[in-house]
Amino acid sequence: MNALMNATTTQTMSSREIAEVTGKRHDHVMTDIQKMLADLNLHAPDFSGTYQTERGNTYQCFNLPKRETLILVSGYSVAMRAKIIDRWQELEAKQTAFDITNPVHLLQAIEVQARLNIQLAAERDHAIATKAQIGSKREATAMNTAAQAVREKKAIEAKLGRCINHASILAVQNATGASYGWHPLKAYCTKNNLPQVKAHDERWGKVNTYPAQAWLAVYGVDIVALFGEVAA
Repeated sequence: MNALMNATTTQTMSSREIAEVTGKRHDHVMTDIQKMLADLNLHAPDFSGTYQTERGNTYQCFNLPKRETLILVSGYSVAMRAKIIDRWQELEAKQTAFDITNPVHLLQAIEVQARLNIQLAAERDHAIATKAQIGSKREATAMNTAAQAVREKKAIEAKLGRCINHASILAVQNATGASYGWHPLKAYCTKNNLPQVKAHDERWGKVNTYPAQAWLAVYGVDIVALFGEVAA
């Protein structure tokens, strides 16, 4: 639970967001951060992360806690500093509004997501059923897809109020408000021969999810405690 508290209370701001808020180029912000960390005798890899573009390309970035973010922009213009401070206040207000350590808030979030997934599955069922009327070959394909959708919907319903023993980067970031890189998780899984399970994602189609053991070892995040007990 201590690891969970740390994950939920330590917010970060990415170098990409700093660049967007201040209007500076991302590569210039990256250079500023590297110089700042060197001046502070801080280990740059401790703050490093990655992000993916819409085309699936992976690039480096930095994820800074509030203290380091404010130190960074102390050398920027007054207008830039004001924008960053305003953005931090927004982030902190959102974290206060939704407390992931509150079981009621957590259950509400799980229920909302589950209902949304069920609705999407139902809409997919309807679309498949409509297409199934065109030709016997298409009908057979549609029936197989519909059966898969039903199984997915039942699985979603079964997980309502519970959690899984794998979690994606986006799921944990949304739950904790922190940022995480996938490279350390993948390296840990490869080294320890742990499976990286593919999961459906509305934007990317499929994304990797990483086991609870990897999340706990690499980032100190207990996803079992974060999302609920694993179903037997």
